[in-house]
Parts: sequence; C-alpha cells; structure tokens
Amino acid sequence: AKTITKTGATRTMAAWNNTNALLGWNGTLGIKTGSGTEAKYCLVFAATLNGEQVMGAVLTSSSEANRTADVKKLINYGYARI
Repeated sequence: AKTITKTGATRTMAAWNNTNALLGWNGTLGIKTGSGTEAKYCLVFAATLNGEQVMGAVLTSSSEANRTADVKKLINYGYARI
C-alpha cells in the first residue's frame, strides 16, 4: 500500500502477516499480539457480544497455542457474565 506523508512524499508500506489467529473468532476484534524472550507470548484483546465488550490481556504464555487457549477461556468467562 502507498501512503502520502504530511509533507507530500509518497511511501510504500511493506506487507506483513497477521499472527492473531483469533481475529473474527466469537466476536473477537483483536488488538495486539506480541512475543519476546522475556515477555514470552502476549495478547491484548477485545471481543463484542450483543453490543457489550470484553477486554483483557494474556501475558507470558509459554506458546502461541497456550496464549490462544487462555484468551478463549477469558472471552468465554467474560461473555458468561454479560
């Protein structure tokens, strides 16, 4: 994609791959994934059910699979209380 800066210059943006497998799952809007040596696998998320939002964060999961499972548990927990 090309963008125009406020000075009028044109820049070409690089494509990237989405690492958030939860986008669109059960009303999940996404937000931000992250990973690193010390932080491990993290995700800040938001999800919507019947106009109500659930938001949360999973930090220091040991794997992407565990991060995904933890987020699903938290979203379902939040939905059960809406």
